[in-house]
Amino acid sequence: MKANMPTSQLPKTIRRQLARLRCRERTLRLCWGAARWLAIVSTVLALACLMDWTIDRLQDTPWGLRASAFFVQAVLWTALGWLLVIRPLVARLSDRYLALRVEDRMPKLDHRLITAVELNHPEARIGLMSPALIDAVTGQAESVVSTTDLAKVMNDRRLRWSMTTIGPCLLLWVVLFAVAPVTTRCLLARQLLADCPLPRAYSIEALTPETVRPMGEEVVLRFRVRGPRFHEGMEGHVLVEGPQVGSNRYRLVAENLSTDREGVFLVHVPPVDGDFEYTAYLGDGRTHRPGKVHFEPRPEIVDQRVWVQMPVYCGVRPDGRPYEEEQPRGNITGLRGATARLTVRFQKPVVRARVQFINARHHPTRPVREINLSIDKVATHLEATFELRPGETDYQVTAEDKYGFGNFDPPRRSIRVIPEDPPVVVLLPERFLEAGDDGDLGDFDVTGMPVPLGKRFRIAYRCAGRWGLGRAEIRYRVNDGVWQSRPLVEVDASSAQDEFDPQRGAFVHSGSADQIEFFATPWDAPEQYPGRTSGGGRFDFRTDRLHDLKTGDRIEFFIEMRGANPNSASASGRSETRTKTIVSEADFLDWVSQAIQEEIRLRELEIRQRAVFHQPDGKPADKRPG
Repeated sequence: MKANMPTSQLPKTIRRQLARLRCRERTLRLCWGAARWLAIVSTVLALACLMDWTIDRLQDTPWGLRASAFFVQAVLWTALGWLLVIRPLVARLSDRYLALRVEDRMPKLDHRLITAVELNHPEARIGLMSPALIDAVTGQAESVVSTTDLAKVMNDRRLRWSMTTIGPCLLLWVVLFAVAPVTTRCLLARQLLADCPLPRAYSIEALTPETVRPMGEEVVLRFRVRGPRFHEGMEGHVLVEGPQVGSNRYRLVAENLSTDREGVFLVHVPPVDGDFEYTAYLGDGRTHRPGKVHFEPRPEIVDQRVWVQMPVYCGVRPDGRPYEEEQPRGNITGLRGATARLTVRFQKPVVRARVQFINARHHPTRPVREINLSIDKVATHLEATFELRPGETDYQVTAEDKYGFGNFDPPRRSIRVIPEDPPVVVLLPERFLEAGDDGDLGDFDVTGMPVPLGKRFRIAYRCAGRWGLGRAEIRYRVNDGVWQSRPLVEVDASSAQDEFDPQRGAFVHSGSADQIEFFATPWDAPEQYPGRTSGGGRFDFRTDRLHDLKTGDRIEFFIEMRGANPNSASASGRSETRTKTIVSEADFLDWVSQAIQEEIRLRELEIRQRAVFHQPDGKPADKRPG
């Protein structure tokens, strides 16, 4: 078919009539194509809506199915639009094509119009034809066309077809919008992949659609339900699904019915092993989209350690920090007013943590004091320091994570506030023992030996104090007189040349005449342990400095040791009291002689006992009678 090209040979009347005919033909094509497109598209759309509605009555229409339906319809809309509307509309309508259509409708033209159109075309081959004949044919065609409206020659059959085709479809949608306007609008929106729930008689709304629960505990889910009327014992169910829990159904029962058309329903889901999604069903209604439950473990203490800081008077480390004693299993034992340092590590980050102090005797469950623990950057390691107070017998650490879950049944640890123990002072046995002497210590024991008038006697002692040693003094009196006291001079640790021997009250290489009235053992490892917790001394008590002393008098004495705490007058310990009797030189020698003879008798007795129970060859003697 040749293109329709403008020509100057055709009369203006014929050209104008053909143009009007061309416009009407395009209009008819547009109406007929659009009607068929709309009929097919609306029918497919209705079928898709019906499918969506039918499936949604039982379960949520799968998203993949909705997306596939939209894709198929979009392809159908495009393809039919091109084939039925756009392509016929843009197709060229030549004068020859239009003339043939007119000739079919008007037989009286007797092919004059088509002949005039072809002979007057610029590319027509008319070399052997008579121009007069061409003009005569053209004039005859013009005379017929001028008295006829060619646009009306085309019948309106396609218009009737269009109305017949599109009428039922439009009527269907009018009825749908009239009967169920909300449902129809929602179905159409869903075909465009909108997230629109279909209306139902019962509407169910999850009060907590996405929730986090503690791991290993029961889950209670609540729903607000609205409907036409609730009857007695009305129940639904909740479908729980998850990769670790499978698929299970649980009863949905009423908890609180505020009216006969609205209420709160709940379901109890027993402890499960993993996260899950849930959908609630009641009557014809269900939740719009599945809710989700995520389980989080509660915070748990994986490591708890506590140290009691020793008082400052016990000494400090070289860097100025106080000494600490780690408490076994987290149970605290310390002095009143002492400071405890607590470190706790959880298996997961927490946002807050507290130390709760409890008086188990008066308030077994209610804390009497709380302090917050400082949280580090990773929120798993926490630390706190607190003072030990009387009346607080236990403590526990509680924590919460970002979901507000606390540690379940936090373990309790005891707190015991103890008084400051005084130093322990022990008088050493009286012995003639010097450095390098070997043998049994009992061989050198001279306990109870009297003191010659005007002579001196030796006092040796050892002492120990958990909280440190302060100053020492000797307390003495003659007969039943007034107790006198004299401070014992402390030997500076920097002047000590060797190790202190507490069994002798002197240094290892001290001479027999060396006087060490009081010595406190210094720090062995100053970075870890405090010093001055043990010590002792020895010195000679001079009786010649006591006035009016005579034979027969008794001297009572003991060693008193103060603790390191300067504010505690009661933190002092004392040794047992010993008594020395003043005798003359002769009496003293007589006592020594008797002591030696007694020692000889004891040794002879020991030799006889050995001979009785052992034969000369070393074998035990036969003890059978006869």
